[in-house]
Amino acid sequence: MRQKMMGDGGSTVVHQVLGKWKGWLAGLVLLAHLAAGAMTLERVGDTLFATGEVGGDDFQSFKAQLAQPGLRRLVLVESPGGELWTALTVGEAIREAGLHTVAVGSCLSACSVLFVAGKTRSFGTGRNPGSTLLGIHGGYNADSGRLGFGVGPALYAAFRRQIGESMNDGLINEAIYGLKDPRGFLVLREIERNPAEASRATLCLNAYMPATCKPQEGKDAFTLGLVTRRETVSIDLPESMKLQLRHFGQVVKDTPFNLDAWRDEFSPVLCPKRNCPELEKFLKTYSMAPLHKAIAWDEGISGGAASRMHVAYMAHDPLQAVAQALLGCNQFDRKPRLCRLLTLDDQDLRPLFERQAQQTREALSQLPSPSATALTEEKTDFCSGEASKRTAMEKEAYDTAAPCKLHGVTRIDTAGLMQMLKEAKRPVLVDVSPDHGMVPGAFALLGAGASFDDATQEAAVHQRFEGLVRAAAPDPEQPLVFYGGARAGWLSANASLRAVQAGYTQVYWYRGGLPAWTAAGLPTVGKVALGVVY
Repeated sequence: MRQKMMGDGGSTVVHQVLGKWKGWLAGLVLLAHLAAGAMTLERVGDTLFATGEVGGDDFQSFKAQLAQPGLRRLVLVESPGGELWTALTVGEAIREAGLHTVAVGSCLSACSVLFVAGKTRSFGTGRNPGSTLLGIHGGYNADSGRLGFGVGPALYAAFRRQIGESMNDGLINEAIYGLKDPRGFLVLREIERNPAEASRATLCLNAYMPATCKPQEGKDAFTLGLVTRRETVSIDLPESMKLQLRHFGQVVKDTPFNLDAWRDEFSPVLCPKRNCPELEKFLKTYSMAPLHKAIAWDEGISGGAASRMHVAYMAHDPLQAVAQALLGCNQFDRKPRLCRLLTLDDQDLRPLFERQAQQTREALSQLPSPSATALTEEKTDFCSGEASKRTAMEKEAYDTAAPCKLHGVTRIDTAGLMQMLKEAKRPVLVDVSPDHGMVPGAFALLGAGASFDDATQEAAVHQRFEGLVRAAAPDPEQPLVFYGGARAGWLSANASLRAVQAGYTQVYWYRGGLPAWTAAGLPTVGKVALGVVY
């Protein structure tokens, strides 16, 4: 039986990954992460930086680093936890080496074992204050997720040896033995850069549900002995560990999201009665949640007043947080609606979308003449040779070429799409690719090209697809254009066929997709996803 300190909370399984989808669908898998990897180590001067999961060959990797002269400090950067026994053995090596430890960002579960092994211990800069924290709990079975009491004594001893006689035995024992859910933690946040209330220790049955968290009056990371100083240490992270957020390839500039200002601006819309405990609970959940996290909200883009929001947290990477937040907002109360990202890891995404909207306006107002050579080559594009029009969607061979003809669908080329975009009433243009660029005027529906043999799964996907497409195009006679990230790709072909099944009468398939558009020398803009189908 493998015991693991599981620091990966958040959501339950929603989808099974399709391996042929270039990996991006992994962002929709909301599994608690059970397979520990190994930390990434990088030494700069007298400091060793470590990030990621604890496990694998970490003991040997740390041992090799500790054997080098001049090492004085270990900085732990964003670690969700990992294997308990690996953490205990590495922690002992850290203690014997007399290293000082610093936590940057969230240091959860097994990471806290490494942290507490330090000769001196402190929080460091490099991440948002609200996301800089320690999370302590027991060891959990890697397969079942159940609490394993047998590993508790070793874990307790590791904390007691470093903190000493002043350790709060009752609270540490409750964290190790009393939290049955692996999402439960004793949470200890950074002190200096957070207000007093936010830095107070909390014991949470589920750290991602504030209602389950009980504040520990008069206790914080310093008074409990987990850190040896209240002050936050200034840390210059190596480039590989600096937080450079990207949203579908676009760099998210440093624009911190002001949660209080946003609440004051939109509370009259979201809470007209001015007594909305659910809104306050929502905002508190987001402010307390560690990275990676995102908020998606409907913003009224599907018509009517803005009324829905969804927060995703504790995702393994920013893309997963984006997918979780959009999916939750799209399907909230089972009334599909298009949604837009508001924040990602405490950064305001609205300036990025404003830039994208400006790029779109400029591109559509002055589309250049396409390459004549590219247009000629596009007309000789390979076809599979099927004589009949395809009616069934492809469920497995997404990497094969789709036929030239689809039942009920009109195939268009680059010249045809350009003509449609120049018309006064433009079509609804839907991008179904996992790639970064986007044709000006389009929006992305992630996973819109998925199709399944299982009838139940297929019905659920079709229902989500139809709901989101109808939110974008309520009129079934409204022109719809689908394209993907590959020439003759099945993702865009499937989406086109599904739109016909949903009752749309003017469905167009831009078969050449983004490759044909860029080959013609035409501009692209940053991708904006408004929905998740799968």
